[in-house]
Amino acid sequence: LLLFDFLASKFQEYLQAFPRGEFSPRVQLWVGEYYYQEKDFSQAAAVFKNLLANYPDNRLSADARYWLGESLLGEGEFPQARAEFEKLLADFPQTDFRLQAEFRIGHCLARGGKYKEAVEVYEKLLREQTENFLAREITFGLGEAWESLEEWDKAVEAYGKVIQGNGDEMEAEAQFRVARAYQRLENFE
Repeated sequence: LLLFDFLASKFQEYLQAFPRGEFSPRVQLWVGEYYYQEKDFSQAAAVFKNLLANYPDNRLSADARYWLGESLLGEGEFPQARAEFEKLLADFPQTDFRLQAEFRIGHCLARGGKYKEAVEVYEKLLREQTENFLAREITFGLGEAWESLEEWDKAVEAYGKVIQGNGDEMEAEAQFRVARAYQRLENFE
């Protein structure tokens, strides 16, 4: 942690000395990522906004836009985060962050209480990307959305796909939610 604090201070010194220097966009991205990792989402968002304002056509703009969306998500600013992810996809359709941004749009919709829209996003992603590194997270999000809609059978089905016998935290949470959904099903029948 001390090394990261030291590096962040050195990056800040560089930016003060060379605000428009050749490496300023990269350094700003690193500083923003540092604040994000420290969960200082407000400061991270400010750094990413600054990078985008000063270097809108830089090749790092897609990265900055993604991390701005993540920072806003961390602040609980779901509509603003969703707008940033949508802008990322519109401005940079070939971005390496495409799948994550689409997933985060679904997440923003769900956190904003738009569960049916979230279900549509998650199901679309699962149809298009059956084998991807976010499949479990997407499926878990789908289960959460179905649960919020009180569609207990569908929630159980989604959570069941998350359970793979590896005993991680997500699996434990999915097992708990399956049990809770079955309990709710019994109460309604």
